Amino acid sequence: MGFFILAALVLQKFIDQKTAQQLAPVAEAIANLCTLLYYQADTGSVAEDEFQDALARIRQAVASLTTQPSTAKAAKAAFGFLVYKYRNLGL
Repeated sequence: MGFFILAALVLQKFIDQKTAQQLAPVAEAIANLCTLLYYQADTGSVAEDEFQDALARIRQAVASLTTQPSTAKAAKAAFGFLVYKYRNLGL
C-alpha cells in the first residue's frame, strides 16, 4: 500500500484500477522486502543474500512494467527512493 502512495505522490495523480493492477507485482515485491526488514529488526537473522534476492525481485518487477511511461518512471523513482533510504540507514 505504501508503494502506491509513494507512486501517486511521484505521479501527482490518482492511480486507477488498471494502473494499480500493473503496479501490484512491484508493490508485492516491496511488501516482501518490508517483511524481511521487520524480521531483521526483530531477530537479526536475515541473511544478506535474502535481502539481495528481495531487491532483485523488485528490480525484476519494475523492469517488467507495461504501464504508461510516466507510471513506470514513478515506479522506478519509488524503488530508487527505497534503496536510497535503505543505504542511508547504515544497514
